[in-house]
Amino acid sequence: MFAEIELIKRTTSLMSKNIKNWALENSPIYKKEKEYFSKEDLENKNIWYVENMREESQPMATSGSTTGNKFKYLRWDRFLKFIEGDNHYDLILEEFKIKKPKVADFSQNAFIKEKSIQKIQTDNFMQHHGFHMEAEVFYVSRTKEYFENQNKFFDEILDFFEENPVDVFLTSGPTINSIVHHLKRRGKFKKITNLLSNTCEYLIKSDAKFLKDNNVIENCCDHMKCWDGGAGFFTCQHGTYHLMDNLSFCKEIDTKLICTDYFSFPSPFVSYWNGDYCKINNNYNRCLCGRAFRPFLFLQNRPFSIKGKCISEFQEKIKKSGINGIKQMKCGVSKIEVVCKWELNKKEKETIISIMSDFEIGFIVEGI
Repeated sequence: MFAEIELIKRTTSLMSKNIKNWALENSPIYKKEKEYFSKEDLENKNIWYVENMREESQPMATSGSTTGNKFKYLRWDRFLKFIEGDNHYDLILEEFKIKKPKVADFSQNAFIKEKSIQKIQTDNFMQHHGFHMEAEVFYVSRTKEYFENQNKFFDEILDFFEENPVDVFLTSGPTINSIVHHLKRRGKFKKITNLLSNTCEYLIKSDAKFLKDNNVIENCCDHMKCWDGGAGFFTCQHGTYHLMDNLSFCKEIDTKLICTDYFSFPSPFVSYWNGDYCKINNNYNRCLCGRAFRPFLFLQNRPFSIKGKCISEFQEKIKKSGINGIKQMKCGVSKIEVVCKWELNKKEKETIISIMSDFEIGFIVEGI
């Protein structure tokens, strides 16, 4: 049984007012009358943390922002399982009827190790895809071969999971795009997972459609939960995007995604823009899954990368320099992987390195 729309409206209004009143009392920066706030309003304030909640919170850092500067905040651990479990990862497993899963973790920040695929024991809830089920986890690591021979690296990954399909394949949009490229190169298609689980980065819809049409995946869930004032959403089994209005309330102002997070008490995010862009219709509809939803289109996750630099600006500078062989950029914790359509010459690589001089750069040839 799902809630009536009028009850949803009353509840979201009450929750929004509750955290706003808390912020006004505990974070004086919110006393300014503004339509929305950005990190520029918050980052230099010594009163950002609610001091008496520090011991129950986990210090976090966001690498990019609306100002181009790194930013720290507190995540209240008391709500971690409720939000990341009951209302995110575990909810997704339940939605797609997955129990005791085998999970492949091919996240963007996988560390470089000797073996590309390892079966691991871990307490990380993301790798178990939640808290309620203990998963069998296969960790996909970037080896040296990842940078030296992309074809061989992805052949090994695809061969393994075609022979050992998993219930959940957790990864991000840029990696999914590379998987699609290498599947097309190989010209053969076998199922690797029941559920493709995309998070952290923008998912190209045509990539997901290609994988489903060729029976490489059975279902796809595009989802995100931003603790630093961004949206929480997931796609249900009918492909509808559901904003998690029970966790935060998002609205759109000039395509900016403005969020009020109900549970960010240690570091309140109220009427806040973290750099994401979207389209939101505020009229609720009823999905085939039974849930009420507001039509939502995610246009671009924050175009700011590590160390607060804007990757889209780098891409524009590279294009203006006359270099046209760049396919995409994958942003890790401390390194940017420049994925190329063909091998760049020495001068082109030097130009890119000089444009992005704050970063360690890796060049990968993926082909067209």
